Amino acid sequence: MWSAIVVFVMAALTGFYMMPAERTRMAVQKQEAREVAESMAIYRQAVVAYFKANDVTDTSIDIATLNASGAVPAWSKLSTSPATVTWANYRDATGVIYIYSANAAPANIVSEVLKLSRNALTVGIYRAADQSLYSPADGSRVTLPSAGSAGIPDAALVWLAARD
Repeated sequence: MWSAIVVFVMAALTGFYMMPAERTRMAVQKQEAREVAESMAIYRQAVVAYFKANDVTDTSIDIATLNASGAVPAWSKLSTSPATVTWANYRDATGVIYIYSANAAPANIVSEVLKLSRNALTVGIYRAADQSLYSPADGSRVTLPSAGSAGIPDAALVWLAARD
C-alpha cells in the first residue's frame, strides 16, 4: 500500500515539475513561429515594394536584388543574413504576386501568418494536384492558374499580394 502511495506522489511531483518546462517549450515554439511569420511579412512587403517600383511580370526576384534595390529594411535578418531566407516569390502576367515558402515551413506558422494578415483569404496552403489555395480562414479553395509556372511546392504556405 505504501509503495503505491509513494509511486503516486512521485508521479504527481514529476508532473508538477515538468509543467513549467512544457509551458516554456510551447512558448519558445510560438515565439519562433511568430518570428518566421514576421519574416514572411517583411519579405512580402519588400517584394511588393520592388514590383511597385519595377513593373515587370512573369518573373521572380531574388533576395540579392531586393537588398540591392533597398526594398528590404536594413535591420531585418533578410538583409543581414540573406542566405537564411526561406521565402520565394513570383509575379504572374495578371499582376498577382505569390509569396511562398520555398521549403517546408513549421506547422504552426500558418496560424501566425493568419494573425498578421488579419485572417485574410489570401493566405493558405497550396495544393499542386489541382493548383488551388486552401484558406484556413474560411475553408475555401481558390484556383491559382499561374501557380504551376511559379514553381510553388506542394503544401507550401502561400500569401498572395497585389502591386496596388
